[in-house]
Amino acid sequence: MRAFPPNTWRDKTLRALMLTGSLMAVSAAQAAPADYLCPGDKTMQTKMTPREATLLVDGESLHLMRVRDKGDARYVNAKAGLTLTLKGSSAELERKGQETLVCKLQQRALVAKP
Repeated sequence: MRAFPPNTWRDKTLRALMLTGSLMAVSAAQAAPADYLCPGDKTMQTKMTPREATLLVDGESLHLMRVRDKGDARYVNAKAGLTLTLKGSSAELERKGQETLVCKLQQRALVAKP
């Protein structure tokens, strides 16, 4: 079996693929912020990753973990009795003993930097 000299096209290609995979893994784990408008002029600010969600609702910070679901994105905090379900542009927050809060995604305005 013949060894290839270092810095051949294979080495460079392999390094490029490894770097691309590392960058994709890092970007996938970053939290994506989104704001939702809820009934009664309430807002729900969210930061979500593929594994967890942090919500700010009425000044209260809530932490939920992602669970498997067939079609929707669903986050749960069983101890606190919370379930967040994302369907298209809506978010439904269920709290144990309270009415479900159904909120709509707010579009962020594009702001030109000076």
